[in-house]
Amino acid sequence: MSAAGDMLLKVVENYFHKFAYSQVRTSTKIKLAQLGNDAGVIGAASLVKHYKR
Repeated sequence: MSAAGDMLLKVVENYFHKFAYSQVRTSTKIKLAQLGNDAGVIGAASLVKHYKR
C-alpha cells in the first residue's frame, strides 16, 4: 500500500480526522511506511525470530 503514496495518505488522513477520538487525533501521526512494500515481510520475519527462541 505504501506505493500508493500521497494519494492514499490524504484519504486515510481525512477519514482518521473525521472518525478518530479527539485524544487519538492529537497524539497520533500518520505517515507513509519507511520500509516501503517490504514492511510486511520484515514484520513477519521479526515475529518468527521473536517466537522461535
